[in-house]
Amino acid sequence: GGEMDSLTAIRQRANALQARQFEQTSALVENQVEELMKRKIEQSADVDVRNVQVVTAPDETGQPVIRKVTLQVAEGRPAELPNQARAKPVAAMETVKPIEPVVPVADIRISDGPAATAARSVPQSASFGPDKEPLSPALLQTKTQIIRMLEQDWQLTQEQIELTLEPAPGR
Repeated sequence: GGEMDSLTAIRQRANALQARQFEQTSALVENQVEELMKRKIEQSADVDVRNVQVVTAPDETGQPVIRKVTLQVAEGRPAELPNQARAKPVAAMETVKPIEPVVPVADIRISDGPAATAARSVPQSASFGPDKEPLSPALLQTKTQIIRMLEQDWQLTQEQIELTLEPAPGR
C-alpha cells in the first residue's frame, strides 16, 4: 500500500483549492461587472469609457462584493462596432445574471478627495487630468450623472468611485 495523507494535509489542500476558486470567482465577477458598467455608462452618457477597473473582496459570507471602481472616461461616443461584434458579448453576459446588490463598504478612502465629491457639491474647482484644469459645467454634469448611476445601479458610495473624466480633444 500507499501512504494516506494526514487530515492536516487534506485540509491544507482543500483550503488552497477554496482560495483559488474564490480568486477565479472574483476575477470573473470583476470582469463581468466591468463590462456591464462600461456598456451602461456609454449608453446613458455621451462618453467613451476607456477603462473600468473593479476591485472586489469577500463579505462576511464569503461572497465577492465591490470595494472600489476606477473609471477613465473621455467625452464623446466611442467608435461604433458592427452589430455582430456587439451581439456576441451581450448574449454571453446575459447567461450569467442575476448579480445581487452589493453592500457598500464604508472604510474605503479614495485619494482623489475633491474630485470624488465633485458630483454632489459641483464646485467650480473640480478638475481633470495632470494639469488640473477646471471642468466645464457640461463635464461636471456628466460626472454627476455617471456617479449617481453607479450609486443607484450598484449601491456604491462616492468614496468607492474614482472617476477621471477627460474633455473631448480640441476643447
